[in-house]
Amino acid sequence: MADWLGLSYKISSEDSRHRVAVWRKMKELGAVYIHDGFGILPAKEPLKHAFENLREQIRQIGGEASILNFTLDGAKDDEAYQALLNAARDEEYGEIAEQCERILYELDRETEKGKFTFAEIEENEPDIQKVKKWMDRVLSRDYFGAIGKNKAEEMIQAAEKRFAEYIHEVYLRNRLET
Repeated sequence: MADWLGLSYKISSEDSRHRVAVWRKMKELGAVYIHDGFGILPAKEPLKHAFENLREQIRQIGGEASILNFTLDGAKDDEAYQALLNAARDEEYGEIAEQCERILYELDRETEKGKFTFAEIEENEPDIQKVKKWMDRVLSRDYFGAIGKNKAEEMIQAAEKRFAEYIHEVYLRNRLET
């Protein structure tokens, strides 16, 4: 069974800016909310430090925060918490795969139109880089090996391959026309 960390916090409902900032940090860490104001993560030292920092930030803005270290009573409960974290990662991996599908669609559409320009390369290259950085962030918070990882990786590879083919075609066509 795994050891877990919980961050329980309460922030004034009048200041949505601080609540959103805490929510973003929790999401960045990969935490899953069990209920309002209570998120969990596996008990790993870097995550404990991150929760400690977040607790202090919450207290500095006038909120209340506590960190709990706990072990669940039973393997099924432990598996359920791991499944919650994996489901959150799988959702993110699914979004990455969908973004790759959009990139592939865009490249295919431009190919069908015969639009092989350097401007299209410049338009699509940041999207490829963005999805790769996004994947790195999700991988950093995939603590239990969510199954959606493989599909997202395949889609990134497909988008990169298709983009490389498109770039090659742009260079071929522009070299022939000049």
